[in-house]
Amino acid sequence: MRTSMVLLACATTFYLSLTPVLGNDFWLHVVLGQRALRTHHLATTLEYPFTTLATATFNNHEWLSAILYALVHEYVGTNGLILVAGVLGVAFWLLLVRLAWHQARGNLPVILISSLVGLMLESYRHVLRPELLSLIVMGVYWILIEDFARAARRWHLPAMMLLVVLWTNLHGSFPLAVLLAGLYTVGAAIDSYRQHRSLRALVRGQTVRFATLTVLTALSTLINPFGMHLVQFALQFGTSDAIHPYITEWNSPFAPFWTRTLAFRLQVSLWAVLAAAAIATARNLRSVDWLLLACFTLLATRAVRFPVYLSFLAVLYLPRALRTWLPRLRNNRPSYMALGLLLCSMIGFFATYGTPLGLRPLEDTPDIKLSHPMEQILAAPTRRGNVLNSMELGAELIYLAYPRMRPVIDCRVDSYGLNYFWFMTQAVFQTAYFDTVIHHYDVRYILLMRAKFDDINAHVGWPPFEWNLVYADDIAVLMERVNAGRGSAQSYLH
Repeated sequence: MRTSMVLLACATTFYLSLTPVLGNDFWLHVVLGQRALRTHHLATTLEYPFTTLATATFNNHEWLSAILYALVHEYVGTNGLILVAGVLGVAFWLLLVRLAWHQARGNLPVILISSLVGLMLESYRHVLRPELLSLIVMGVYWILIEDFARAARRWHLPAMMLLVVLWTNLHGSFPLAVLLAGLYTVGAAIDSYRQHRSLRALVRGQTVRFATLTVLTALSTLINPFGMHLVQFALQFGTSDAIHPYITEWNSPFAPFWTRTLAFRLQVSLWAVLAAAAIATARNLRSVDWLLLACFTLLATRAVRFPVYLSFLAVLYLPRALRTWLPRLRNNRPSYMALGLLLCSMIGFFATYGTPLGLRPLEDTPDIKLSHPMEQILAAPTRRGNVLNSMELGAELIYLAYPRMRPVIDCRVDSYGLNYFWFMTQAVFQTAYFDTVIHHYDVRYILLMRAKFDDINAHVGWPPFEWNLVYADDIAVLMERVNAGRGSAQSYLH
């Protein structure tokens, strides 16, 4: 029965994680990874746009993720990527299971329920992006920290340092490694002082071990191709308010567009459960447990992308609370039968209503991935020229058609800068901007998100004698300039 429940939970996790490629930056990572493998050099400039900004500095802080995704894509192909997402989902869930194990004292139903709650909190960010790889590394790092707190071994410190080096070169969230080590240091110091009521206790035992870990973790973040510059970039970008309003994931989680989603309602509900679990088991909590809850709660209120880290807290607080709230939930047949019914119900719910990400696994088509007909059109070797495109579509355009077709911008908004992003965003709305870009750079194509195309069409229209509609669907619209290189585009906007 135990084996059946584990396999059913694994199948549920795999099904929930079968999300198609959603991140508009995935294809750019594949291109950058292929470039690095081919040239044995990392990209340091934007390179792909047709404007003079092509020589601008590119903050290539996710270079290792790009290489890994390029290798995965080469091995499994585009159709196999959804299975990769499923496998990574199972890997992440197993890390949650491992974190929950000691808290649950081997109570399998409690472990599985807690880990599935954690998975639900993570699911809205479960897409093939560098962030997903960093979450897996963070899970391993957190497991080692917990083991380090219980019984430190000689190999723990070097193992965690290697993980931090890996994390640093995968994704810009690596400062969280230093934050975690620092919180455990402060928590250990508080607990030592409470136990001994002496300041001398602060320079002994766990406090010293975790302080050493914090220093070594901070030093490990410097082991990357860009040195201190990468650390400065990660810290500055994480606190910058200039560019964040134009990137969905950096918007406030209390923004109207997000509060209407299933993911938001789920996050608020489960956070309330976590808080209740912490209060119910307050006597058994360490100081670091309260620090973690406060810190990651505060972080979760900063931006849409941050509640994902609450998934780790679920397996730290829920197991002890569940053992208190549901004392009959043990390693016995009735508990396994109830758990099996819960897992089957979860699969049925996701298949019918979709996941917190807004998709039914294997069925829904993402709204920022170009359709197959559009891909074929852009991949045609006869199509050449510069493209005035929506930021969201730049990465896939590069993947499909560069260097035949070159975009004006892609998803690396932090490197392009707010001024450039804003100018190119408004170029299709204002005649002066539009004419400048079209004629100065000899733009041949316009590729826009359908929503943006409809917005422009409602305000200014698209005169057929200047631009021909090549293809349009619910995702994107492609238009080709008539008699490119001759005449004027001044009649395009009124």
